[in-house]
Amino acid sequence: MHPSLKLGLLASHILLIMGCGSTGGFEATPTTLAADSAVRRALAVETSLDPATFPPRSVAVLPLRVDGLDPSLAPLGFGLAELLMSDLARSRQVQVVDRLRIHAVLRELALVNDGIVEVGAGPRPGRLLGARHLVLGSVAPSAPGSVLVDLDLVRTDDATVQPVVSGATTLDDVLDAETELALAVFEALGVTLTPAERAEVVRRPTRELGALLAFGQAAHAEAEGRLPAAIQGYRSAIRADPSFREPRERLNALEAYFPDVDGLAYLMIDGLNPPGRPEGSDIADPAFQSGRTALLVIPITIR
Repeated sequence: MHPSLKLGLLASHILLIMGCGSTGGFEATPTTLAADSAVRRALAVETSLDPATFPPRSVAVLPLRVDGLDPSLAPLGFGLAELLMSDLARSRQVQVVDRLRIHAVLRELALVNDGIVEVGAGPRPGRLLGARHLVLGSVAPSAPGSVLVDLDLVRTDDATVQPVVSGATTLDDVLDAETELALAVFEALGVTLTPAERAEVVRRPTRELGALLAFGQAAHAEAEGRLPAAIQGYRSAIRADPSFREPRERLNALEAYFPDVDGLAYLMIDGLNPPGRPEGSDIADPAFQSGRTALLVIPITIR
């Protein structure tokens, strides 16, 4: 690639990120912006949306609510939901709502930080997501070293709730529990897996709890639009378990938008609109007001 073309590519990504500055530091890729746009269109016609017209086996998995656990285990809510989403997508009989659209709905409804939709409030996000079913659940303390996982399937057309599973598992076995959750959801949806599909579902994605927690933390950061933190989190998950496919796929998707610059755009944005002036730094202007949009134009010469 010609150096001037690389510079132009960097400029386009910087403009994309800075154009989102007015939303309070939210950073986006083109696919994230497309998901946000789709959700805003759904909001505009929300009253006319009829869940009865949605595909019968369409499903959206929302982050699990984490109650009463050590704060270091909070990423379990996003981590388990993301893996459950991937497992449900193994079957061609199930239409799983894209996670970026789920993140967009959580942002629009101001739920991304809490995580979390109560069972009784499920039908509204379900309508906005275009899903006939929502998977909602929680993770809470059980005996020492164990957690209690509850999962429900909520219909968005009539708001009925079908309990899927409720059981305790040790933290070391929580990934095996995720497999059981996926199989229970398939059963609740009336889906019979092929042998090949079942083999993929029961594949344990990682045996490292630390890798799962880093993955969940990264997914949460991505949902909030904190892409540098998401990239770092996915890298941490891969370091904890190099065979963990899901964070590698997510990392590849994010890094595809920033080839050859390795975070340089983010460093420039942080310099313009920092959370605080770094000690000894002469590039960050503390007078630069957050929430403003800055335009950086870099001339591009193609030879």
